[in-house]
Amino acid sequence: MGNEDEKIYKENPHISRIIREAKLDEVLEIVKQWKREGKTKEEALEMMDNQILIESDIDKIYADNEIATENANQHNLLFLKDEELIDYENQPFRTDNEEDNKELEDSIRVNGIIEPIIVRPYQGKYQILSGHRRRKCGRNIGLTEFPCYVREKTDDEAKLYLVDTNLTSRAIIKPTERAKAYLMRKQALKDEKLKEKVDKDIMNDNQRDLNIRKAIMKENSVSNGNIQRYLRINYLNQDLQEAIDNGIINLKIAEHLSFLRKEEQNIIANYIKFKNAKINESQAKRMKEKSYNEYLTKEKIEEIFTNSNLSKKISILFDEFELEPFFDDFKNKKMIKRTILNALENKNS
Repeated sequence: MGNEDEKIYKENPHISRIIREAKLDEVLEIVKQWKREGKTKEEALEMMDNQILIESDIDKIYADNEIATENANQHNLLFLKDEELIDYENQPFRTDNEEDNKELEDSIRVNGIIEPIIVRPYQGKYQILSGHRRRKCGRNIGLTEFPCYVREKTDDEAKLYLVDTNLTSRAIIKPTERAKAYLMRKQALKDEKLKEKVDKDIMNDNQRDLNIRKAIMKENSVSNGNIQRYLRINYLNQDLQEAIDNGIINLKIAEHLSFLRKEEQNIIANYIKFKNAKINESQAKRMKEKSYNEYLTKEKIEEIFTNSNLSKKISILFDEFELEPFFDDFKNKKMIKRTILNALENKNS
């Protein structure tokens, strides 16, 4: 950009501000991309054939990038070739959402990879702990090297880091992803406890599992009951796992079905899929109870799906003045229901 152009900007600040704000962001991104591609400041000045940026703007871009690179290097940032990176085997978080991937690919084309991938040294290469989707999308658009932060992690630390970073950073997590993540975290915490040589005479396996669930619950703001339900999802077959991800069955239904034999689960999954059947919690609970004592055949499962004698909810309305002599808290409906049922049981006993 010549001295004449700089003079125009200085002498007409109001006009220059309007012109520059209209295109500034767009042009800034172009110059930043040139910088990422390895072009020098002089080459960028030569290629810039419009009057939106002046030389001082480009100076700032290159200065900022140099400072950022210098700071990044202080935090173990490396640019690693694609062949140096390996995925974390059997990591629970999916990378195959086409819509999300397309959006991320478009962002990487314009801005590059803004948030570096997190890796650890592993078997002569670098194992990805956070950033599997960033790497996949980058490869899809032709990137051959990636910015990476290197962290020294043991196997258990790596497992915990992978789960925690993804649970806290992902906007949408499917139930099956969360289930696998909690299972990985539970196992890692359990291994840490074993390394600390916890005395089994003081803490049995059940108590240890409870403490682990409490740790997960506290760190992820999930109730103990839901932690248990998510963990049970791992015992479902693939079709039923897809059903919960697609919202066809909920957590409580999934928990009941997870106790069934795999053959029984297959029958139920096929019935739901091919007959477009709905299953409620009462039916799932009944299947679990019957499966405990006997094998559920296709006919028995179909009978539970279609039996009209299954329990149905009955609504009985009371006016407040009718209950007022007996209850002070009308909002506590569970307490009222329990009190009435207990009174009926005592009457019949």
